Amino acid sequence: MRNVLLMVGSGLPTLSTIVYIISVVQGKTKPHRTTYTLFVLITSLTFASLLASHDRSGIWLAGVSVLQTLAICGLAFKWGMGGKDPFDVLCVLLCVGGIAVWLATGESLIGLLAAIVADFLALLPALRKMWRHPYTEIWTFYALDTVAALAIVAAGPYGWRAVLYPGYLSSVNFLCVAIIAWRQRQKRIASLPLAQ
Repeated sequence: MRNVLLMVGSGLPTLSTIVYIISVVQGKTKPHRTTYTLFVLITSLTFASLLASHDRSGIWLAGVSVLQTLAICGLAFKWGMGGKDPFDVLCVLLCVGGIAVWLATGESLIGLLAAIVADFLALLPALRKMWRHPYTEIWTFYALDTVAALAIVAAGPYGWRAVLYPGYLSSVNFLCVAIIAWRQRQKRIASLPLAQ
């Protein structure tokens, strides 16, 4: 069963990336340039940190995440949005600070915690974009990644260190689904003519 869950956990992000790429090429989705540029750096460092700590679960998801973010980052520069806003610059500086702490510690657990903080800081520009422009994102991408991370958590081992990274990913992807769905619903309701 564990092998099936690991396959689901590393396979669904591949599917979600294909769904996202199709949506970007069709002009429906506009990835945030700052977020995905930082994600390439962070996912690569997260993968290296998990590898160094001999992780047996989260490393599968981290490896797929590296490939996923590389593909989307490439598309973001052609079809994405953002990257020049002062808020983006602030997030970059804070994220780089988190990465510096991560690299300076030399301790895999502290490094992983700093990576999660840096990852969330990198996501802030995209979260703001989702809030303001919810139709520039596709919720299924984040939903598939939520299920993938939950499959990795379910595969075990079940210690808190092993579930920290995939648990974070499932939570943050679910947050993205919730924001997109809720804000799209609000925008639809706001566009309806008032009942006479």
